[in-house]
Amino acid sequence: MTEAFSSSKTALVNATMLIHPAHGAPIALTSDASDVAVGAVLEQLSSGSWQPLAFFSKQLRPAEKKYSTFDRELLGLYLAVKHFRYFLEGRRFAMFTDHKPLVGAMSKLSDPWTARQQRHLAHISEFSTDIRHISGKANVVADCFSRAAINNVVLGIDYKAMAEVQEHDEEIQALKTAITGLNLQSVQISNDGPKLLCDVSTGNPRPIVPKAYQRQVFEQFTILRTLAESQRLQGLVERFHRTLKAALKTRLKGPNWADELPWVKLGLRIVPKENLQVSCSELVYGEPLTLPGQFVDPNPTAFSTKVDPFRSLVKRLIPLPMSHHCTPQSTDQKSLKDARFVFIRRDGHRGPLQRPYDGPFKSFQQETRHFESWLEDGKR
Repeated sequence: MTEAFSSSKTALVNATMLIHPAHGAPIALTSDASDVAVGAVLEQLSSGSWQPLAFFSKQLRPAEKKYSTFDRELLGLYLAVKHFRYFLEGRRFAMFTDHKPLVGAMSKLSDPWTARQQRHLAHISEFSTDIRHISGKANVVADCFSRAAINNVVLGIDYKAMAEVQEHDEEIQALKTAITGLNLQSVQISNDGPKLLCDVSTGNPRPIVPKAYQRQVFEQFTILRTLAESQRLQGLVERFHRTLKAALKTRLKGPNWADELPWVKLGLRIVPKENLQVSCSELVYGEPLTLPGQFVDPNPTAFSTKVDPFRSLVKRLIPLPMSHHCTPQSTDQKSLKDARFVFIRRDGHRGPLQRPYDGPFKSFQQETRHFESWLEDGKR
C-alpha cells in the first residue's frame, strides 16, 4: 500500500512539473471558465507535446458569477492574458478555448458589443488575435483550475486509539476516584467498536474526551471556540450605559423616557470627565457650553408644540443642594419635625428607569410618623 501511494505521488508530481522556458519554442495560452472561477495554463511545445510553464486561477466575484457563458469565458481569457502579460508581451502565441462563439469574436462585425466586452477584446487584441477552439475533453488543465476547490476531507475519529489514551490519561483516571456528579461507565460506541469511558448521568452516554482528541472532536462537529459576550469586553460602553441609566432614573417621572433623553445627554456632555478634567463639549468646541436661562421673550406662536414641554421643564429647574462630605447622621424623628419638604417612596414594582421616590412635596401638617403634603395633581 505504501509503495502504491509513493508511485502515484511520483507520477502526479512528474505530470504537473513545470519546465523551464525554451527560446524560440511555440507557446499557447489555454483558458476556461465555470460558474465559480476561471483558470488558465501557459504552455510551450517541447519534444512534440505541450508542457506547462505556469498556471493561473481566480475565483469569480458575486457579480461576475451572474455573467453569461460568453462573458465568463471572455473574462477568463482576459484575466489570463493580463496575468501572463510579462511573458506574452512582444511574442506570437495562440489562445485556446472550449467556447466556440469566442473564436469568431475578433472578426465579428455585427453590433452591439457591451462596453465591458469591448474593453476585454481590446485588451486581448493588443497581444494576439489568434483564438482557436479546443474540445472540452482536451481542455483538462484549464478546466480543472476553473472548478471549485474540493472541500477538506475530515477524517473520522479513531475510537480504539481514544480508548487507549483514556486508560493512560491522568486527569481521566482521577475522575474515576473523585467525588463528582458524574456517573462514569464503559459504554460500547458501536456493535464492533471499542468501549469508551462515558458519563451516563443524563441518560445519554457522553464520552470523556482526552485533551489529545479535543481539537479533532471540535473540528469534527465544527464547533467554534469563541469567547462568550461579556460586559468586561465592552467595559467603556457598559460604564457609560450605567451612568446614562442612572441619570434617566433620576429624571424620569413617567414612561416617556425619550422626552428626558436630550436633557440627560446635555448634562453628560457638560460634566467634566474624571480622568481628563474636561467635558465632552469642551473637547469638541474648545469652550464650555453657555446655557441661557431666558434668551428671548416667551412667544408661544414662535415655537412648535414639540418645544413647549422642554421649555416648561427649564423654567422649573432649581439648583441642586450642595453635597457635604462628612459622616451622615442616622435618621432621627426629631430632624423630620422641621422638614418643609418630603419625598414619597414608590412601593410595588419599579422599572429599571423609574425613580425610587417622588417629590419633593411641600409638607404643611406634620405628626410623629405622618405627614400631609400637596401633590402636583392637587391631591393630599
